[in-house]
Amino acid sequence: MEHAKRAKVACKSCHARRVKCDAAVTQPCWHCQVRGTPCELIESRRGKYARKRGLGARPQDQVIYSEKVSAPKPRHMPTLQTMMEENRWEHAPSLGQPLTPPTTASRLEDGDPEDDQLRDGPEMLYARMVDSQPSESEPNFQAENARSFYMGESFSLPFVINSIYNNPGQGANVKRHYPIPTSVAEHARDAAEGLKDSDPATISYLEMRGAFSLPPRDVSDELIRVFFKSFHPAYPVFDRQAFCALYRQGRVSFLAIQTIFFLSFTSCSDSLLQRAGYQDRLTARRTCYLRAKALYDMNYEKDKVQLAAVLFLLGFWWEGPEDQKDTWHWLGSAIGLAQTLGMHRSTANSGMPPRHQSMWKRIWWSIYTRDRHAAASLGRPMRIKDEDCDIEMLNEGDFLVDQNFDNQLLGDQHDFHVMYAIEMSKLAVILGKVLTVQFAPRRQEAADNRDSLVQELAELEIRLPLRLRRQPVDESLDSPFWSCMLHACYHHCQILLYRPSGARSAFLSEAQEEKRAMVAADLTTRIAEDLLSAGTLSFGQLHLVPSIFAALSIHAVVIRRKDPIRRQLAENRARQCMLAMSELARSWPVAGWILRLFINLMKKLTGQSVGCDSAPSRAKPDQTGDSGFESPSATVGSGGTSAMQMASGGYSFGSSRLNHVREQDKLPRVKPCEVFDLIGGTSTGGLIVIMLGRLEMDVDECIDAYSNLAAAVFGEELRSRQFNFKGDITARFDSAKLESAIRKVVEDSGASKQDLFN
Repeated sequence: MEHAKRAKVACKSCHARRVKCDAAVTQPCWHCQVRGTPCELIESRRGKYARKRGLGARPQDQVIYSEKVSAPKPRHMPTLQTMMEENRWEHAPSLGQPLTPPTTASRLEDGDPEDDQLRDGPEMLYARMVDSQPSESEPNFQAENARSFYMGESFSLPFVINSIYNNPGQGANVKRHYPIPTSVAEHARDAAEGLKDSDPATISYLEMRGAFSLPPRDVSDELIRVFFKSFHPAYPVFDRQAFCALYRQGRVSFLAIQTIFFLSFTSCSDSLLQRAGYQDRLTARRTCYLRAKALYDMNYEKDKVQLAAVLFLLGFWWEGPEDQKDTWHWLGSAIGLAQTLGMHRSTANSGMPPRHQSMWKRIWWSIYTRDRHAAASLGRPMRIKDEDCDIEMLNEGDFLVDQNFDNQLLGDQHDFHVMYAIEMSKLAVILGKVLTVQFAPRRQEAADNRDSLVQELAELEIRLPLRLRRQPVDESLDSPFWSCMLHACYHHCQILLYRPSGARSAFLSEAQEEKRAMVAADLTTRIAEDLLSAGTLSFGQLHLVPSIFAALSIHAVVIRRKDPIRRQLAENRARQCMLAMSELARSWPVAGWILRLFINLMKKLTGQSVGCDSAPSRAKPDQTGDSGFESPSATVGSGGTSAMQMASGGYSFGSSRLNHVREQDKLPRVKPCEVFDLIGGTSTGGLIVIMLGRLEMDVDECIDAYSNLAAAVFGEELRSRQFNFKGDITARFDSAKLESAIRKVVEDSGASKQDLFN
């Protein structure tokens, strides 16, 4: 059996004290660093004298050794670099394992058995921690790949260390993160990697799972770009500078890259999806997820910090309601590992480099935010307790530590990205308080608690940076888009704080709070409308789904009321939210489950069919570009859901859209209500929705009715004017005229007011 690889020589100080020395790995050695003593190597006599052959040596021993050294080398894990050199880029996705930093075993030559005691195993970790207490003045994390060990207050080991090394009268050492001595860390890493490399069954299994398959390099680059453009700004868990360097060198972790691909396929374009070799989004996501999961199950990743980030990202997987390893499972694993590392505690006195401290904060606050979002959306307890944490809040400096990256590969980092991550973390803290005050089983009923939360929410909104205030949304993913993401979560907090306890409010105070919940639901619906109109809803973050779900819940309560006007408005807004859900379901399957629920619920509330599972072969018009009609379909349950949206616009704009559909023969002599499961619209487009949906008009009838309505409200001169009401162009009208014109449309259609509002 081969001997473990050993250090060549110890320093004079460690040799005199007869303690383990890692001077061959890094100099000064760990002991000399923490004691502040010079680190001088002793002169080794190894190889400078003739060795006597052992009396018991046998010739066959030499043969066995010769056979051993000439035996075939074990299979090693492929890397991105080797995959590139072997030209194994394939159209089926995923990348690979990092070439891990050079270890002691890979750098040093074999020594003699007599030097084995100079090398520490993992069982020596606690013993090395008490050899000497690290001083505050000496840096303890000098190596780039330094590993740390977290020791909390109740752990007896830090109590012993502090009691021994603190001078009488001094306060307790607040340090909780300690560097793992290099020789211990290297020994543990070498042992694990050696086992993996000598196990061909593990590598064969991963190859069989496709864990080392890659898309073409240009496709890989674009998928990376999609991730860092649409997802990483919200959850900045990767060191962009280090990632770029490793990716260009072909050394980035396969586990990390597979997870990135899984999330990129969530929102990438259909053309990129096909170039990667997939026909549908769900298959692409599932393939990359299963490959990442296989790598994780085989203990592929040794860097625990990166592993915490990857586990967090795997928490965005959720295929079915009964998945065992769903978002809740992976998020819990990420939280557990992060707390094991001590990411929830302040690293101000740890001796870590500022870059490492900032990355820990970014990872922790991403995990913290998702913990609050998941607890709110699933009705489950928060795993992270605020009283257990003293980590500092994010600041702008935490996003400057990894600025030297390839902008062409990852895209730019803008100031509004930084602002969003910071403000969302602050909002997550408030969301956690809302969940505790409103829904904790042992909550204390106190009006002061709710009032303070109302005040905190108001102050957060007032202090928002200008670039995160609500502003018109365009087709880019600039500050208006991220403002929508932030405000959707903000309004979700308001709904959770104010939503009614039942269908009716018995007290005046409850009625006032209910109105606030209704306003928050309306504002959430408007965000969904804006993103739909801009075509950027598919890039929306996962927390949009529970936010829109919460708004739909409020709309459903209002629909049950007897007020016909409010009921009709709530019904139209609910349809708009359902339309948004159908679009989000293309990226996040959980939105499809909610959509199916509300299709059935709306049928019960309104008495009309909103969705139909019995017509799987119904026509689904194509998306018509400049026309106002869109038909985003989402696979929900066993059937599909086709939807049409009419965006806001003036008379000529809305009428021209209807004409376009008729001229392109998209709906020949067929009523839209017979083709689409959902028909939604914004602003004046909502009038067309009523005509096509509730009044069941065909396109020709709707054009005539809409033209007559516009003439009655805006005047005859608008018939010949060719413009639409977008941006700063507005038109004034008399609300009484609009109401009268709508009534006339209803009467001319043969429907009664009772039919319309029931």
